[in-house]
Amino acid sequence: MALPFEKYAFLKRLAESVEMSFDIPDAEKDIATEALIRFEAANKSLTEAVEHLDIIYNPFKKHENISTKAAVKRRGVLNRFKQASMRKFNRFKQRAFLAIRRLDKFSNGDKDIQELITSFESSVGELEDGLTDFYEALGNYEAPEFRDEVLSSIEAVRSAHESLRDLIVDRIIEHIDTEILAKSWMSEKRDEFNVTDEERKALITQLFDERQEMLDPSGFPGSSKMQQAFNPSDTQKMHYPDHMRTMNIGEFGE
Repeated sequence: MALPFEKYAFLKRLAESVEMSFDIPDAEKDIATEALIRFEAANKSLTEAVEHLDIIYNPFKKHENISTKAAVKRRGVLNRFKQASMRKFNRFKQRAFLAIRRLDKFSNGDKDIQELITSFESSVGELEDGLTDFYEALGNYEAPEFRDEVLSSIEAVRSAHESLRDLIVDRIIEHIDTEILAKSWMSEKRDEFNVTDEERKALITQLFDERQEMLDPSGFPGSSKMQQAFNPSDTQKMHYPDHMRTMNIGEFGE
């Protein structure tokens, strides 16, 4: 039976709209994939840099009384640790810069992407503020509050890391995965399974009828149960186990 003209015209526009939303150009798909990989690499570098701080945090936490004499005696070790830490965090910042440049390709007219970029830049700024305080505290080894300032500054860096990690994994990577690459996946699978335009339009017609029945059960015949929405898994979330790097900074308790 032929569809009423108004319904046919509406479904045709809807089908074309859905088709356009799934057609992500290959170039953009490649950029999105690269951005995802770079954010994962940045997150890994950040985790490694923060875990590296345990090398100095644990002995400082263990020894409540660190004398100025002991700190001055080991200032060379402290300085080498500082330089190693700076290299690790700079590696993260380099990778983060390249990742955010990729994501910026999608920011034009996309408020969600713009918000993610702004949040990321703000979070990196908070991390850098914490690192500045830590490096200053580490160099102030003759101060009576040396130990406490080192510990508190590391704890501030850890807190900034937790916020930044959650932003990268739970929001940025998730957004790229579900809002950009998932659409590309739908387009690829449509081609792979040879879904014709007529089959696609028939599916859209079915979904339209099901929705109409939910709104008005007497309106159109069809299923009373909507299909479950596509919900990608959390496979992009990465876990990096806790582990210690070995570096002998000596016993500070004297």
